[in-house]
Amino acid sequence: MQPFWKKIIHNQIFKFITQWSLIIIAIIGVALFLFTSVFNNQAIFGSSMQPNFNPGDRVLGNQLSAVKRGDVVILKAPDENGDHHYIKRIIGLPGDRIYASDDTLFVNGKPVSEPYLDTYKEKLAPGDHLTANFTLKQVTGTAKVPAGNYFVLGDNRRISRDSRQFGFVSADDIRSVVFLKYWPLNDVHFY
Repeated sequence: MQPFWKKIIHNQIFKFITQWSLIIIAIIGVALFLFTSVFNNQAIFGSSMQPNFNPGDRVLGNQLSAVKRGDVVILKAPDENGDHHYIKRIIGLPGDRIYASDDTLFVNGKPVSEPYLDTYKEKLAPGDHLTANFTLKQVTGTAKVPAGNYFVLGDNRRISRDSRQFGFVSADDIRSVVFLKYWPLNDVHFY
């Protein structure tokens, strides 16, 4: 027969292991829920958002965030088959009128401050433009962003494939709003 104190120690060890196992399983369950239902982990593959996002960067997006002008979003690529995604910046909200003139973006007749483009604009030769002149009517065939849709642009305006080529992005195709660039570790940013 086992001594009484060995039985107590055995029961305490079993209880300790059981409690910690349940805690670890609960933490894993919550993390899986968050990363499948709330957060979106995405790798950056193209250069359309340089210099702010580069190929190889990794970001986290919130799938439950409301979309605002200036937000960086992960969206289903409207001009690609399969599960391809783009990272772009929200420029136009439903009902907005948009145009660019002399490297200045205008929304509803007012110039938009775009400090995230300063790094690129500083490198341009005098008279060069990062954003070519356009009107919403020229690039989409309509004067205003339709209800339930957004107009998106890449920060690297000269090479970006964006709403100027593929048109408006449906709200249903926006996967998440980027809130964190976590890779590379020497360039971590919250948005």
